[in-house]
Amino acid sequence: MKAISIVMPVFNSERFIGTAVESCLSGLCPGEVELIVVDDGSTDATPDVLAAFHNHSDVRVLRQDNAGPAAARNRGIAASDALFIAFLDADDFYLPGTIAKFLEAAALGEGRVSLFFCDYLRADSEGNHMGMVRVRPPLSGPALFQQFLLPKAFPVLTSTVLVERRALVELSGFDERFLRCQDLELFTRMVGAYPMQKLDLCSTVRRSHGAQLTGQRREIIHWREECNIAFLRRIPFEKFCGRSDKIGLATAAEAFGDIMLRAEEPLPRTARYLYEMAQRISPDARLRGKIDAARALL
Repeated sequence: MKAISIVMPVFNSERFIGTAVESCLSGLCPGEVELIVVDDGSTDATPDVLAAFHNHSDVRVLRQDNAGPAAARNRGIAASDALFIAFLDADDFYLPGTIAKFLEAAALGEGRVSLFFCDYLRADSEGNHMGMVRVRPPLSGPALFQQFLLPKAFPVLTSTVLVERRALVELSGFDERFLRCQDLELFTRMVGAYPMQKLDLCSTVRRSHGAQLTGQRREIIHWREECNIAFLRRIPFEKFCGRSDKIGLATAAEAFGDIMLRAEEPLPRTARYLYEMAQRISPDARLRGKIDAARALL
């Protein structure tokens, strides 16, 4: 049994996949760490680039018809028997020393920590650094649940994580119905049930390039809202706000709804859900106007 399997889903990433793979190979420890690349039906030269790594003993390349990144990651999880899984997107790459730090974390965290995550660097399409993103460590109590709900509070980048494989199997992996935000949806199912820890490490370079998001913002917002509402339905609202009295619950739900509408990219469906929750808990004619305002933005 290996300590870590790095699972890398890839679709039409001929420009970046070589750098991503090389960043893994530079830190692989034979017998302890492997790289599982899942080619999700690429139609460009990605298979040709990957062919150069076929003879590496710690690299496996799997191919499947295009089914999306959630299905590709799940295929990689199923192919692994390692204690921990690291996920690296094909257009990102690890910084030197990351895998060694992951091995230390895996050794100390086995049976105690299910999700590790890290800081990361932003870069342009050429890999030129654009600044570090420092993420908060996991908070406690209601603040922990708010981290994964409120806009701009989301702390985890998938390409920085190290996840206990046992937890992924227990949770049935990524929800393949989600076309976007599958990582957030998975992590919200871990909140409060599986221990999380931030590593004191800047692990990954996250590329920003036009092919990622151009024309896709509405789709991303749609799936973020699907995730938020599923999260709110699954978890008692008391865990999000630390209150149990009706007035406190209704006030918190309204306040969270206001945050959703005032976000840089508003989330009106989530806001409406929260306003309607507040109205059910403690009816207030004033909330009807907010519900209508959120509905108007849909």
